[in-house]
Amino acid sequence: MSKTFVLLVFLCTLFLVSCAKKAAEPQVEASVAKRDTLELRIAEFLGNAAEGAAATFHGSRFGSLTVVAGAGYLSALGIPCREGRMQGGSRTKIAACQDPKQGWVLAPDILGDGAL
Repeated sequence: MSKTFVLLVFLCTLFLVSCAKKAAEPQVEASVAKRDTLELRIAEFLGNAAEGAAATFHGSRFGSLTVVAGAGYLSALGIPCREGRMQGGSRTKIAACQDPKQGWVLAPDILGDGAL
């Protein structure tokens, strides 16, 4: 066999392998099991408390956290959310949004403290 033929077969094999359907990698959802119980408690408090209500949560790496529930609003996606203020942690403004599958969840801090 010529070297050209072997090279052509090798390149075709590589092409076919690269085009083959890849096995789906398992998607890891942000499930309740992965979320911290303190985060769950704070999110549930913000979602269900009256505006102006305050609660103190223990067990954080910062010590005690006091959370004050703020006003509710609809996110840009139309999801009900509530803002809140936290004292004793690294963030002062927080928000919780109602996820249809998981209940109330804390919104991620992707834009920094001044964004909320």
